[in-house]
Amino acid sequence: MYQKRFIKLEKDPLKKKQLEKMYYDGLIKIENFHNFENTELLKKLTDQKNKEELNNFVEETKKEVLDKMIYYLSFLRGETFKVDSLYLAFQLDNEVNKNDRFHTDVFSHSPKAFIYLHDVDFEGRPFLYMIGSHKDYEARNNLEKITNRSIYNGYTKFGLKSSRIEENINYMKDYHDKYQMFTGLVKGGTAIFVDTCGFHAKGPGIKPRYTFAVGTKRKNLINKFLSIFKIQRLITPN
Repeated sequence: MYQKRFIKLEKDPLKKKQLEKMYYDGLIKIENFHNFENTELLKKLTDQKNKEELNNFVEETKKEVLDKMIYYLSFLRGETFKVDSLYLAFQLDNEVNKNDRFHTDVFSHSPKAFIYLHDVDFEGRPFLYMIGSHKDYEARNNLEKITNRSIYNGYTKFGLKSSRIEENINYMKDYHDKYQMFTGLVKGGTAIFVDTCGFHAKGPGIKPRYTFAVGTKRKNLINKFLSIFKIQRLITPN
């Protein structure tokens, strides 16, 4: 309901098209969203995990892009976000881990965003996403039941607190055959907004990947219900 009302209210042709793409695909790539200065310094500070200095850059970046990001994140979640509903950090992906395997974060809509500090090619651990899998409720629900059972009983080989498609080994090939694959080959300054309840993976490669990453917190069902009456504040002015 929220997403359909959002699309109906938005009159800007470009943004309306973007919303429709997110509705059907589960993600969108927007080039030239925000170009960072001092990218080499940001990479160095992220490598060093220098939280004090990075926090200054987080605050600066937040001022410049937060309103734009909340627009797309709210649409994907189906809930109007505020600043206190977001996690913001500079992020480094450079190790092999369980996020390399295709998984879904949670069953309900779970939006995230990544603004890339640099170009990412096939060797740079490009983000992978099975397009449209966020709307395949039956497949995700069946997978989550298997994963929850295996985690509870302590015999899962793949899961942490989210569902890996290897849990459903009999249908793993079907998942790959069913969906068209999105591969996050991007230029620096590009943003990807994604509903991570769909099947996704970090992607293989040998180069580190640096992003400004935004995650979202969940509130309660009352806030989610009332959000449908708050969409207008996000809509592009005429």
